[in-house]
Amino acid sequence: EDTYPTVTIDEKYIESLKKSATKTMGAAIDLIANVQHEARLHSGSPFFVNLSRQVEDTYEGLRTRKIETEKAIKRLLNTCEKIAEWKREEKKIGRDKYPLYEAIKGVLPGVEKQKAIDSVNFLLAYLEKKNLLFKGWQLQRDVRRKVKAEMRIQLLSKFKNYRGKIDDLAEKTFQALEGLR
Repeated sequence: EDTYPTVTIDEKYIESLKKSATKTMGAAIDLIANVQHEARLHSGSPFFVNLSRQVEDTYEGLRTRKIETEKAIKRLLNTCEKIAEWKREEKKIGRDKYPLYEAIKGVLPGVEKQKAIDSVNFLLAYLEKKNLLFKGWQLQRDVRRKVKAEMRIQLLSKFKNYRGKIDDLAEKTFQALEGLR
């Protein structure tokens, strides 16, 4: 649990850091705390899981004095910019759709952005039309099985060229969907 105020990482925050960033150990630790706070807010996101590892490495390097404070702050500013970009994408695509988009792009990074977005929109509309995404659907074993089966079929039809990755894709998108509602 945070015992100090944290800030939201966005463009304004990054600009203020660039203008007034001090190069002290305290400034680096504050940045680390803010990035970790964002990572906890989005703990289901593969992007933030990976980012957390990078921040831990930076913190460890600072702590053991294997990297200079200034270099750590540059890394952390770069991390903040990645977070702001992630948030812009999430806002553009839609908070309710972004985890599914992220799951698709995580398993199939080469898929065009628009194809991934269209696939998410289609998949959600299809499952809604089949009345499978009602409140509490995740708690019913037979509905979960049906959602998984329908998702797999639809993903296979959308991503025929990636047959070898369909199982992983179906599992990751199902996990993302499960976390949504």
